[in-house]
Amino acid sequence: MSCKRRDLAVMERYLHNRLTRTEREAFERHLFDCPECAEELETLETIREALRRMPPEPVAHARFSWTRLLAPLAAAAAIAAVAVGIWKLTTSPTATSDVATPPPLAHTESPPAPSSETPEPITVEPKAASVDLLALAEIRPPEYSPAVLRGVTGAADASFRRAMELYRAGDYAAAIPGLRAVVDGAPADPRPAFYLGASYLLVGELDLGMSTLDGVVALGDTAYLEDTLLLQSKVHIRRSELRSAQERLREVIDLEGDRETEARRLLDAVRTHTSQG
Repeated sequence: MSCKRRDLAVMERYLHNRLTRTEREAFERHLFDCPECAEELETLETIREALRRMPPEPVAHARFSWTRLLAPLAAAAAIAAVAVGIWKLTTSPTATSDVATPPPLAHTESPPAPSSETPEPITVEPKAASVDLLALAEIRPPEYSPAVLRGVTGAADASFRRAMELYRAGDYAAAIPGLRAVVDGAPADPRPAFYLGASYLLVGELDLGMSTLDGVVALGDTAYLEDTLLLQSKVHIRRSELRSAQERLREVIDLEGDRETEARRLLDAVRTHTSQG
């Protein structure tokens, strides 16, 4: 049964986007419920696209060819069928947009939907120590003057002296095995442990150096406590652990010893660096 409301002129105006908003909405509601008119509109669009894509040819030499005509028509029909099918599924009879509806084949990308995932927390790394601060915190080999170890004689004292000869020559890696053996034999003496910890730091073994120096600190108020705390504060600075560095430097200052002035200068530098960060 033929649709009584079919009007080719209206379809043509619809394809050229020349209907008013009211006319367009009424026509689209009709298409949604009338497969016959939807098919007719699809045919008109197919023909229009096929004719638009056909290259011009002089009339005098034109030859009628069904193959030439039907090939673009078939391709255009396939495209139009997909477009009209999508349009039928997505067209709402209650559309209220004032924006002109684009031609059926036009395609507009939809913006991505906002993500519902919780954003990853931002981790703020501690500010790295400045070049000037690192220069002040340079780890230099502590001075050494030969002396007899307290409570250590014989072979252990000889091992310590040989190790310290290597230390004084700047061969800290070679001094470590001998110093470690002496520390194992005299764990209560801070001197070999202090130079063993310093040697570890000087060869870049910061973890071993810090743990060895912790052993020196644990021995209490010895002649090496002040130097040990100062060395540890410098390691903390080089690791950008500025809060721990300040704690160690305050401990040095509280001892009121030979390293107090250096500790105060380094503490001021750390505070300045922190305030600028």
